[in-house]
Amino acid sequence: MGRRKKALTLACLIKAMHGLEVRFELRNEMSVTGTIELADDNMNLELSNVAVEHFGVVRKYELLFLNGFKIRFVDIPDSVDVGHALEKMTAEHVRDKAKAAKAQAT
Repeated sequence: MGRRKKALTLACLIKAMHGLEVRFELRNEMSVTGTIELADDNMNLELSNVAVEHFGVVRKYELLFLNGFKIRFVDIPDSVDVGHALEKMTAEHVRDKAKAAKAQAT
């Protein structure tokens, strides 16, 4: 997948939710709730203050790495303005691309 297509995926919305507590449902019937610390283009996440629920049992972790491939659903908090978040991330992507082109030209 090219750089432009990656900028237009759900991953950019996840990046825009940095610092927010978000709930993820996984393919293995687990749910994970935590604060997004890091996110990459493949939706791999590093979460803090994490609660993992599986069949009613909740376990707490200080930090957790979550493989993006395992994510089935993302419960986007009501406080997130999706349109604004996507515009912000798209603008950052365009700015980064322009910086890279300028650096390559010099």
